[in-house]
Amino acid sequence: MTALTCRDFIDLLSAHVAAELPAERLATFEAHLAQCPACVDYLQTYKDTVTLAKGAFRPDDSGQAAVADALVQAIITARRKR
Repeated sequence: MTALTCRDFIDLLSAHVAAELPAERLATFEAHLAQCPACVDYLQTYKDTVTLAKGAFRPDDSGQAAVADALVQAIITARRKR
């Protein structure tokens, strides 16, 4: 089993979250996690981001459109002030 670098770990993130890593690759992925607290944090941040992105624009939540519009306007205003 070849150890992963942090860069290798990042390259495998989406496959890991989708449960698509072969058993041997999964073992090396988990071995890296056991030794690298920074990647543990990165994985949690990645999972949180995926969860937030999936829930950001649910068609049944009419308040989301207003929030998105307000966010876009805030970004435009901030950029104009530069």
